[in-house]
Amino acid sequence: AHLTSDFLRWISKRKVVVLHLVREAAIMRIASVHQIRTGPLHTTNASLAGVLSHAPPLDVGPAAALAKRVRNMEELDMTWQTRLSMSPGVLYHRVAYEQLIGPFKEKYLQLALLVIGSGHAGTTFPIVDKAMQPIHAQSCRARFAKFAQVRRMIDGTRSAYACDMLDTFDSMQ
Repeated sequence: AHLTSDFLRWISKRKVVVLHLVREAAIMRIASVHQIRTGPLHTTNASLAGVLSHAPPLDVGPAAALAKRVRNMEELDMTWQTRLSMSPGVLYHRVAYEQLIGPFKEKYLQLALLVIGSGHAGTTFPIVDKAMQPIHAQSCRARFAKFAQVRRMIDGTRSAYACDMLDTFDSMQ
């Protein structure tokens, strides 16, 4: 708590704009940790991405334990959101990672740039050479074995809603 208070005073005093990028689907953060063991998380190499994309769905143990980890991660996320957004003198904006890969990604990027004092409402974002190639499935359902069981156990969490959104994005492609 002491370090948190010092940190909040520090960013307030220096007028730091906090753009909090959060992977709302905490379950996907867990997937990434497990998949680090089998290869890189990111690559610009399309051939390597193609090979790695055929990994089988993850089985990370009992669904109840996974659901508990998700809830603990979300609790920590919400603690930081509350502390940052309710601190006098701190300009805070939260952006969900999932918003940045959906159909309105450019609008969310434009808003984020406006919050930090950069960019314009009409900014467009061209494809970048050497951009990261997708390695893993975008949807929670595709990344986890027995996801239906896990989904029931995380019902009502931000992860559940984010997974539902990711599954919808996946079906739109």
